Amino acid sequence: VVTPENCMKPGPVHPAEDTWRFDRPDALVKWCGENKLAVFGHTLVWHAQTNPWFFAGADKEVVTKRMKDHITTLVGRYKGKVRGWDVVNEAINDRGDAETAKTENLRNSQWLRAVGPEYLTLAFKFARDADPDAKLYYNDYGIEAGPKHDSSMVLLKRLLKDGAPVHGVGIQGH
Repeated sequence: VVTPENCMKPGPVHPAEDTWRFDRPDALVKWCGENKLAVFGHTLVWHAQTNPWFFAGADKEVVTKRMKDHITTLVGRYKGKVRGWDVVNEAINDRGDAETAKTENLRNSQWLRAVGPEYLTLAFKFARDADPDAKLYYNDYGIEAGPKHDSSMVLLKRLLKDGAPVHGVGIQGH
C-alpha cells in the first residue's frame, strides 16, 4: 500500500477555491495501478497544510460547504482507486492532563473555530457519500497511551454515536 506524504493534502492539491492540482496525485494513483499497489489517501481535513481561503469569512455555512466540496471532489476523483482515506488528521490537542483526558480535548484549529466539533462527523459523512466503498480513518500521533489516548477514546465514541462512518484509527509512528 502506498500512502502519499503531501500531494493529497489540502494545501498542495487545492491551493485556491477554484484551483486544483491533480498532476501529482494522478501520477501516483496511475503508477500504483500499473504496479498493482493499493493507494491510501492522506489526508482530507487537517489543521496544517490547509490554505487560508478555506476559512476566509469564517462563516460556518460557507466553511462547511468548502469542506464538503473539497472532500467530494478529491474522494470522488479517486473513487474505486483509493482503498481508504485519513479523513481527519491530528484533531486532538497535543497537551493533556487528567482533566482534559475526560474530554475530546480538540485542537483549537480553524476547523473547530469555524464549524465546531461537528466538523469531524461531517467530514466522515462527506467522505462516505463520495465513495461508499472506501475505508475511512481518524489519524493521529501519540494516542496509544496517556491523556491523548483517553481523549481519542472520548472522540471516537462520540463520532460513532453521531453516525460518523469511522472504520479504523491510524496511529502515526515517525
